[in-house]
Formats: sequence, C-alpha cells, structure tokens
Amino acid sequence: MIEHYVATQGIGGTHCPLRRREFAFGAMSSSFSVEEIPLTDRYPDTGYAKNTECDLIVRIMKGRAILFTPSSIRTVKEGSTSETPGEKGFSFEKGDTLSIPKKTPYYWVVDVPSIFLIVSTPRWTIEQQRTVFL
Repeated sequence: MIEHYVATQGIGGTHCPLRRREFAFGAMSSSFSVEEIPLTDRYPDTGYAKNTECDLIVRIMKGRAILFTPSSIRTVKEGSTSETPGEKGFSFEKGDTLSIPKKTPYYWVVDVPSIFLIVSTPRWTIEQQRTVFL
C-alpha cells in the first residue's frame, strides 16, 4: 500500500530542472521515484553523491546516462547480470538496470532527456545523501 506520494520540481544539477514523483511504502520502509530529466546534466555538479542509508536500483525508462563510480556495480544489460569494476564510466540506455549499494560514491552525466525509475531501500531522504570528493 502506498503511504504517500510527493511530486517535486527541483534542480538536478546547476542548470537542470528535475521533475520527481516519489511513492513511499510504510510497511516496507522503501520508496520508488520516477525522475524526469529534460535537459543534459551532471549530478551532482561536483564530486560524487553517496547515500549513507539506502541501496538504489535504477531502471532507465527513456534516454541514456553515464554513471561514474570508483566502485564496482551490478548491472543488467540485455538480460545478463554482471559485476562491473569501477574507475570508469558505465553507459546505460533504455531498458538497462543497475544497482548502487549504499556508501557507493557516484555521479551521473545525462546527455539526452531521460526518465529513471529508482527503487530505494530503505526510503531515500535528502538527509542521508552526501556529496563527497575523492
């Protein structure tokens, strides 16, 4: 059962408006969001984002993105699951799914209008996200 729904218009990076619709589940203490990114962008603007509390599963619903991380990540591309070492950018496009474990530093570069479906466990909050510099 959905506990609450929040729609926000915000800033993904310096120049990019972001439309975020979040759906939270009370009993499971998790949430999912649909993030619409209408312009090209880098998130965060500088450094890396790092979630201290929640694991993320990201599905690219439209468009494409490059995820940069010094850590390994689990990906599903064309039906195959793999563990990919870090230290480079990983390209993802419509239909691809990836897992970003908590405490993994990362940043996105989006070069076309895109839509992401993001599942967070436990529920994502801005208070648990940090910007770090490596």
